[in-house]
Amino acid sequence: MSSPRKDDRMHQGRLVSREGRQLLFLTGTPYEMGFQHGVLLRESIQEYYPAYWTSYRRRTRLIPGFLLRRYAHQVRQFLPEGEMEELQGIAEGADLSFHKVLLHHCSFWFPLSLRARVLGGTQFAVWGEGSAEGNMIHGRNFEETLFGNGHSFVVMVFYKPPDGYMFMTPQLAGTLFALTALNEKGITVSLSPSPARERAVRGMPAALICRQLAAHCASVQEAIDWVQAAPSLRTSGFQLMISDAKTDECVSLEMAGHKYSVVRPRRSHMIATNHFQSAALRPQQGKVWDASSTLRFDRAQEQIEKCHRRFDAPKAMELLRDHWDLEHQEEHPSPNTVCSHDSAHEAGRGGGTLESSVLCSVVVNSSRLTMWAAFGQRHAPHAPFQTYVLRDSWVMRRVPKFIPYSPTADVGQPS
Repeated sequence: MSSPRKDDRMHQGRLVSREGRQLLFLTGTPYEMGFQHGVLLRESIQEYYPAYWTSYRRRTRLIPGFLLRRYAHQVRQFLPEGEMEELQGIAEGADLSFHKVLLHHCSFWFPLSLRARVLGGTQFAVWGEGSAEGNMIHGRNFEETLFGNGHSFVVMVFYKPPDGYMFMTPQLAGTLFALTALNEKGITVSLSPSPARERAVRGMPAALICRQLAAHCASVQEAIDWVQAAPSLRTSGFQLMISDAKTDECVSLEMAGHKYSVVRPRRSHMIATNHFQSAALRPQQGKVWDASSTLRFDRAQEQIEKCHRRFDAPKAMELLRDHWDLEHQEEHPSPNTVCSHDSAHEAGRGGGTLESSVLCSVVVNSSRLTMWAAFGQRHAPHAPFQTYVLRDSWVMRRVPKFIPYSPTADVGQPS
């Protein structure tokens, strides 16, 4: 079957630059969206891939090449058809081989990789009586040590699939990793790794589950049902936090191997770091690489409860920037703070230490389909949060101007 002409594949794709960040608008079939992605970000992808692999091999020496290639062969059996076509589109649009694009993704997905050990972060949601206006506020930061300047390759992507819901997510150029996604139904999904004893390599990678839920689920229960019905759910340890602004529901789906457990909130907020909370999966907990996981959980809970009934988007941003060391009573990143990236030093297999940075921090007001994102918080002062509104951004093919942080500001409306 002959492939469509380039003009047919590109007519809806758009790339916009604002305040130094690239915004990518994709629509059409999965292949067409992948092709638009590859063509419009070709230069970024061709710069990012080699830089990533250089850092990957030098700093960690994770996996023998033959194991990674064997894993890639197994993964192909479980990738959804749409994602396979989208990867093919990225490869052709960026003038790369499909094998190279697949291997790049598998280097993240491989459960035995230390990648799961050097990625951390904190995610939370506050709603109902816990928030200032009753809105669903969902926050997430994603810390990484493998590739110190990876944040410069993060793009805000706006998807409009033909058979799913419109959604937006920050993701690395040339990849399908949805770190935090917000869809037009007010569903927000965020992902966090958690080391598990049981590791399964044959199945759909957890990084794609997050994306699938954003594209196809309009409620928390639909997301739970989707995971329950997934015939090939096999994953290393992960937590998926799913919130619904329409019904003020939030759960954390904890997954390890072929098992999963649903953690439900007891109050009007939920927090997840990098350890399992459910009784069903706690026995599956592997060695948590960073002792700060429980400390960050306690710190986030303390700060959220302190702002009960007053928690809003600006307070969520402050929480993700939290650098107040509880032990030393000073502003300094440590395992006692929510933002602990500068303190997470760890020896790499290749020698030296691995210093973490924040790949991306995200705050979502799901009730107003608004996302704020800050990229690359390696050292203070932190990068500013930029504002993205889902429907307005897509319809106008642009992003509304910066929204000032004012208690009286109408969140989600251009200033």
